[in-house]
Amino acid sequence: MIGSLAIVIVLFSLYSCSSESDKQEFAGCAGCHDVELDQNHQFTCVSCHLGNDEEYTVEIAHKDLITNPAHPANAEKSCGACHTRQLELVKPNNHYALSNHLNKVRRVFGAHGTVTDASAISSSPAPASALELVDDLLRRRCLRCHVYYQGDDFARVRHGLGCAACHLSFYDGHM
Repeated sequence: MIGSLAIVIVLFSLYSCSSESDKQEFAGCAGCHDVELDQNHQFTCVSCHLGNDEEYTVEIAHKDLITNPAHPANAEKSCGACHTRQLELVKPNNHYALSNHLNKVRRVFGAHGTVTDASAISSSPAPASALELVDDLLRRRCLRCHVYYQGDDFARVRHGLGCAACHLSFYDGHM
């Protein structure tokens, strides 16, 4: 009888000494992120963001994560899985790619090549040439339109990037 009681106490002690992470109930992305999408996007987060929704640790769960899947630079990998036709229609659209406008301005300042979209223009902390200066201006000011910029961090101003700028609902700067 005393031996059985000792075994129960030892087993209970071992169980109570296990780490907190062993006891946590797995909740996937929703365990940390409180986001509810519209009725047309009711699928797992990893469908668009990639990453790993079966992991407990942030480091492993966020490996290969796409933070802004609807950004024009990522849209093909994310939105394109379901919306191939729509992406093919919008890609050549100058409102989306802005390539005609960008290349005209860049040529005036000495650019020889062309860019296909705004994501190809880098900003420079200390522009050393006229072209670097205009690229910096384009990146910091002109490209702050709704497709390439999420808006300032104020209520009713913040919105999504790329496709999400118009096609996901935001209220007071939150999805």
